[in-house]
This record gives sequence, structure tokens and C-alpha cells, in this order.
Amino acid sequence: MIGSLKKYLFEIILFGIIAVSVSSTLINKHKHVGEFNWQAELWADQVGYYSYLPTFFIYDYDGHKLPDDIVEKTGGGFTVDSVSGKIKTRYTYGVALMQVPFFGLVHLYNKVNGLTTDGFSGNYHNIPNYATLFYGIVGLILLYFFLQIHFGKISSALAILIILLGTNLFYYLTDTTGMSHSYSLFCFAAVLFFSTKIEKSILHFSLWIFFSMLTIVIRPINGIFVLATIFIVLSKREKPLEFIKSIFTKKNVLAIILIGFICLLPQFIYWHYLSGSLIHDSYQGESFTNLTNPKLIEFWFSFNNGLFPYNPIYFLLIPVFILLSLKRKVSGIVSLLVFLLVSYLCASWYSFSFGCGFGSRNFVEYTVLFSIPLAQFIKRIAQSKWFMKVLFVFPTLIFIIINQLLISNYEKCYKGLNDWDKEEYLWLLGRKLISKSSNNIEVISTEQEYSDILEYGGDSLYKTPYKSCIINSTTIHYTNNDPTIVCSIFDSDSVYFWKSISLKNKIEKLNIEQRFSDEFLIPKVNNGNAVMRIYFWNIKHDSLMVQKLGFTLR
Repeated sequence: MIGSLKKYLFEIILFGIIAVSVSSTLINKHKHVGEFNWQAELWADQVGYYSYLPTFFIYDYDGHKLPDDIVEKTGGGFTVDSVSGKIKTRYTYGVALMQVPFFGLVHLYNKVNGLTTDGFSGNYHNIPNYATLFYGIVGLILLYFFLQIHFGKISSALAILIILLGTNLFYYLTDTTGMSHSYSLFCFAAVLFFSTKIEKSILHFSLWIFFSMLTIVIRPINGIFVLATIFIVLSKREKPLEFIKSIFTKKNVLAIILIGFICLLPQFIYWHYLSGSLIHDSYQGESFTNLTNPKLIEFWFSFNNGLFPYNPIYFLLIPVFILLSLKRKVSGIVSLLVFLLVSYLCASWYSFSFGCGFGSRNFVEYTVLFSIPLAQFIKRIAQSKWFMKVLFVFPTLIFIIINQLLISNYEKCYKGLNDWDKEEYLWLLGRKLISKSSNNIEVISTEQEYSDILEYGGDSLYKTPYKSCIINSTTIHYTNNDPTIVCSIFDSDSVYFWKSISLKNKIEKLNIEQRFSDEFLIPKVNNGNAVMRIYFWNIKHDSLMVQKLGFTLR
């Protein structure tokens, strides 16, 4: 036991630090997001992937049994046919399959402890967080051990740290955890890891096939990676044709057919339930409409989720791919071709930015592939002269710092005025948040019309560069007629701006602590006399306790 610990001491320290960094950032980002709002884990696309679980295990795919207004409360990530009760999601079931163990544990915990078991509220919001943390860390470990076989410990560790800290991978491990990218990353890493063992036994071969199929089930476009892996595997063999013949034994062919059938069957069953056909286009109205006019410039360089502005490490990676390609290294050639093919397909999608996201999120999982030429290049650099090392290390550190600054300041969606809003991008690089909150506990009775007022104004408001206001509250509601939060700006006793947020449809249960968050644009004041006021307006005579009320200007 002690001998094993000593043998893997370097890896234990490396991934211990990574696990602590990722988990602490994840916890810090999610501890106050609340439920049923745009910052929550089960919202929009994320709940679309997840929706298979509660609808299958709790509601028997009967939309009439779902909680009231659950589609609206979760951002419309899935829909319900009001007549048939069919629950429709455009996403494939792969992510939900990987979340099953965590869903089961949370559901069991809630049952044992008498908590809500509706599948959508309370602890269920943490399921994507638990799953992403697990699959993200384990995926990086598998990738490291694959790289370590070919490039040694130090080069492999540095490659892992660079793709983690220098790309949008860190964002998707700690922020929008319900998206498919961290799950694909784990499968990509598993495919690479087991690709080195497929000759050992039928079990290893079956695991390689299983993760290859699961990769495709999560996102069909991931088949590009599977093909890339096959090329890499063949390149490592002295006699690739003989290797192919040795792989296609009767047992292995049977394993391919059986595993493929098992992996695809649930999706076919769901599509048949949905449309009456085993094959169904779930993305109707959304497709590759720009195949003849791909938005490559926008996809790569736009401030609206462009790849290079938010992942500047690619300014280093692409030359690495080209250099290794010129030297006829398979890892460089394959990575460059995959980069160009995925870029073309994504730039051909009807929306090159793919909605809310951070820095061309389509490439998150492909960092697994790109780490191979990166580790190979690092190993070569380590053997070169000192000035070559400086030329590599200095820009790498700068790119990592830029990436981390953007990640720490980004709030799920690009909010520029257009695709090329330079001011929004520069503001993300150097922004300073202005926050204020009141932690004074205040009980508002049915006869009290307004809560205490939280104010911010004068020169402080006038000189603050802001575009929007994020309001956060922590409350306990005893009644639910229509409690309302108001944000107003007064200038010389005249109303300059006024906005209200009704909490009526956001309150899930009475008599328990609940957190709310909402954001809206507010106008810039033009003098130092204006005052912003945040408060509860008890318009329908509710009874509630305000534990915290605050705002953040961004």
C-alpha cells in the first residue's frame, strides 16, 4: 500500500491540487444561484439533457404528471404536448445516462430524509455538479495516463494543466455543468485510454467500443473523434493491416454489434415514443444552414463566443499542429484536420455562437485530442535551448491568465451589443463588480407595504461603468400572493428608471429558505444626483422574512 502511494505520489499531488481547485471554484460559483432561474443548473439546455431522468424514473413519461409550470420554471429546455402529454427534448440521452448514479443517490437521500422527490427542485439541482466534477477529474486522470505512456510524466502533466487552465474546459467543469462537454471529455479520454489495451482481452476491447458508442450517443458529431482515435491507434502499429485483421475476430465483431445495439436502443425507443419512428430529427428548424457560406471568421474571432478571443492558447496550439504536421507526425496531422473539420461544421450551424456559452464550447472535449500534439511538443521543447523554452512558456502563461480572467468575469451569456463589441470583451478582461447587500433580517407583515430600502447613488453610481443590475435575495415566504422586488433610479425626485420582478411563480414552497436571482439592463445615469433603490414591494399584502437583499452592477 505504502509502496503504491510512493509510486504514484506525483499523480496524487497533481490531481489532488486539480480536484481541490475545480471543486472549490464549482462550489463558490453555485452556492448562491438558487433554483428555477437562468443561473441554476437545471435550466434551458442543461435541463433538456437531464429531463430523461425524472420523466423516466418518476413520471413514467407522462407530462400530465409533471409539477405545474415546470417547463417555464426550468427555462424551456424541454416541452410537453398539452394533448398527448408527451415530453419532448431535442437532446440525446447520453448525458442523462451518465448522470443516473448521481440521480439515484440524490433521489434515495431525499426519500430517506423526507425531502421533496419531484426530480427538479432542491438537491436535484446539484446532480450536474456532482456528475461533472466526477467525470471531469476522472477524465483528466485517464488522459494523463494515456499521455504518460508516450511522453512521460512532466510533459503529460504540463499538457493537462495547459488545456485545463488555458481553454474553456475549466469553465465547463465549474459553471454550466449540465452541458454535454465534460461528459464527452470523459468518454474521449476513456476511448484513448482503452485504445492502448484493446488487444489484451475481450473486456478491454468491449470497453473501448462502449465508450466509443457512448461518445456518439452524447453528441453524434463526436464520431469525428472516434475516427481520429482509430487513425492514431493504427499509426502506433508497425503493421496496421495485420492489426485490423487481428481485431476483427468473431468475438470482437459480436461485441461491436451487441454493444452498439444496446447503446442505441434507448434512443430509438424514445424517438419512437416521440414520433412513431425509430429515427427522428429532434433539431427541426435548427440545422447546418451555412454549409456553403460557413461563418468561420465569426466562429474563430468574434467577441460573441469566438474561439480565439476566449481561448487564446489556440494561437499557440495551431502552430504546434502545423509544425508537427510538417514533420509528418500523425498527432499533428490528425489534430489539424479535426480542428478544421469541426470548425467548418460548427461555423455552418445556423447560429455560429451556439447561443449562450463561453468561447466556442464545441471544442471543449476536443482538448483531449489536442493534448497529444501539445504533450509531444512540450517533450521536444524540454530538450531544446533555454530561449526556445522562454518563447513557449511566456506566451503560454499570458494566454492562461487571459483565459482565467475571462472565465472569472463571464456570466453564462455574451451580452455585447453585437458580435464584434470590443468594449464588452475588454470590460470582461478588466471589469470591477460593484456589489452591495443588506444582511439585516426583516420580517414584513401583511400590513407593511415596503421593505427597508437598499440605496446606491451619487458620484459612486455616476462613475460606475455598468450595463445591467443583478438582484439577489434570500427569503422565507409565509404567503404567496405576489411578492415583488423593485429596482428604481431617481434623479432629482423624478423617476429615471423603474423595474419590478414578481416572485409569485418562482416560489416553490412556503416556510422554507429560498434564493432568487434576476438580471436586467438599466440605463446609465448622466449626473451625480441619481440614486438607485432596491426594495420589496408588498403589493398584495404578503407575509415574508427577508434574510438578505443585494445587487451587483456589471
